[in-house]
Amino acid sequence: MGGRKILKSLQAVVAHGLLFCFTLLLVLKLDRALHYSWWVVFVPLWLFHVVVARGRFSLPAPSMPHDRHWAPFHAVMATPLLVAFELLLCIHLDSTYAVSLKIVFFPLLALEIAILVDNVRMCRALMPGDEESMSDEAIWETLPHFWVAIAMVFFIAATAFTLLKICGDVAALGWWDLFINYGVAECFAFLICTKWYNPAIHRQSSLRTPSSSITSMRSLNWNSGFLASVDEDDQHSGICSLQDIGGHVMKIPLVCFQLLLFMRLAVWTL
Repeated sequence: MGGRKILKSLQAVVAHGLLFCFTLLLVLKLDRALHYSWWVVFVPLWLFHVVVARGRFSLPAPSMPHDRHWAPFHAVMATPLLVAFELLLCIHLDSTYAVSLKIVFFPLLALEIAILVDNVRMCRALMPGDEESMSDEAIWETLPHFWVAIAMVFFIAATAFTLLKICGDVAALGWWDLFINYGVAECFAFLICTKWYNPAIHRQSSLRTPSSSITSMRSLNWNSGFLASVDEDDQHSGICSLQDIGGHVMKIPLVCFQLLLFMRLAVWTL
């Protein structure tokens, strides 16, 4: 167990390091301080996908009692669609081949639509039948998927309007209108904390067999978005782990980055 924890920690360090390298190269390239091609800039991002290839994600994690080999469609197709979007974007930026931006954004829109459809289907599957009453447990279990579905509606609209804005098809649409659209989507998305490593998919189910002891109970972990068995001893350790707190703190620089980015884009259009 100690070796597996070390490997998982090393994988996380390498993944974050590759993302940092990609961000640094991207900033240097946009600032014209780096004269390498776009293919060199995107290499750390593609290596990142290789490092976390087994860490499938879903929005949010699927509910039990699905076994560890089950995953929603968007969780399986996320990496191929993201890599396709990045490859097309790199080809478009490199200007070696003429690729329309509408083709470039197609995989990204397809991924967002897949996330929307999967969560709508999950909401319908968790809803009780005609003769059954809606219990509190079913409501709390359905809400994360409902929030993500609403967020995806706004993300799809924001991505489509961003594409039209970049292509010049909608000149009347301002950058701050897009910022508000993305902001509303993120307000719903931030209600669910999504992790690369999905315990509901990749790890043996921690749901224990029923026994006379009541020390084990099912509880809904809102920070990770999955149903799992939690012992009473674990409940006293706190609601949020250190990783969960870090995920919430990261939302602050993300929002600040978007605010500064849209301020810069609004100045360029003046």
